[in-house]
Amino acid sequence: FMVVIPIAAALIEQYGNGDIPCWYRVRNANNYKESRSQDVSVNVFSLEGLADPIFTSLFTPPAPSTEPPFISCEQTPWISVPVRVFDKDKLEDGDIVVFHAVRYLYNGAVQPATPVVGSEVDSPGIGIGPSERLNGFTYNFVLPYFDGDATRRRGWLEVSWSIIRNGPPPESGTSATVTVKWDIRSSASTGTCAPVTLRNGSLA
Repeated sequence: FMVVIPIAAALIEQYGNGDIPCWYRVRNANNYKESRSQDVSVNVFSLEGLADPIFTSLFTPPAPSTEPPFISCEQTPWISVPVRVFDKDKLEDGDIVVFHAVRYLYNGAVQPATPVVGSEVDSPGIGIGPSERLNGFTYNFVLPYFDGDATRRRGWLEVSWSIIRNGPPPESGTSATVTVKWDIRSSASTGTCAPVTLRNGSLA
């Protein structure tokens, strides 16, 4: 028959991850018998509290402006938006990282409460090795929002990232979101600095 013996979380925390020797002991009032020791592989981790993604290329308005940095024409976002992840405490070799983006309409200085329906974009899965884990990495996120359409010359871009880790069972976790404004208007009242060739076949 099989006897299920739970191991208290406090014991796992005490000994940490690795190959932990485990055995059981059966006793009565007069004697006892002890099983042979068997190593049990323990790998306990938390995929909560991931580091925030970082926009690595933003325009900082000169003084006396107090406006936060944002994406401008200078950053050429129609080519890509570079986003950096550095989280050596959470990432492990073999993890898969996926970046997520969504856009919000620009209605003023305050980001709207809900994103544009259908504007969600996920990156392909990115495999993590020792270099990405130890040094972090930057992903050039190609997004369809910066095509010069009149309704998308300004907006809010929100990004996050997720870890997908093989099990059993598979585990995943997602970072908090980080939002930045974009403004790709040209000097003309209705103009844009986005190249004309990008303005056809735009998405969401």
